[in-house]
Amino acid sequence: MDAHLATSDRWQAQAACRGLGPALFFASEDNNDVARAKAICVTCEVRVSCLQCALAERELLGVWDGTTELERRRIARQQRCGVSLLGNAGIRGA
Repeated sequence: MDAHLATSDRWQAQAACRGLGPALFFASEDNNDVARAKAICVTCEVRVSCLQCALAERELLGVWDGTTELERRRIARQQRCGVSLLGNAGIRGA
């Protein structure tokens, strides 16, 4: 088994979204759907690992760490410019 997959399995087992089904996190870009998914992410203890995985895998769809595809693209662009947001990228409005 790939080391990345093993690490991914560990954080996913602790994720607040575990067992909720993908439909909520891969719903339409409708603001209500995204807001519901983000509300679950805000309670999650493994958000940083989730975001790291989404950025490493270049996830194009869904809400990961409370971020949408557009938000993750912005984070990736900022990282390429030397700005690290992994510690607080998913913490919005706190």
